Amino acid sequence: SITGENLPIGHAARLKIAARDVSLTLEHQCDTSILNISRAIDDQILPERNSQAMVRLISGGIPMLPHIT
Repeated sequence: SITGENLPIGHAARLKIAARDVSLTLEHQCDTSILNISRAIDDQILPERNSQAMVRLISGGIPMLPHIT
């Protein structure tokens, strides 16, 4: 179990992924050390301070909100 708890299958859980573990690309990557690749649609880009933005991604019907620079 990822959380250390025995959650039943289908139980909602929140997943937090560190920014250093995320890479956004426009094309499928094949010559890379990235192990887990998830296809997503960029739904919205929300500019933030300086050169940062929050990108709303949809992957498998599930929204993700990464902050990027």
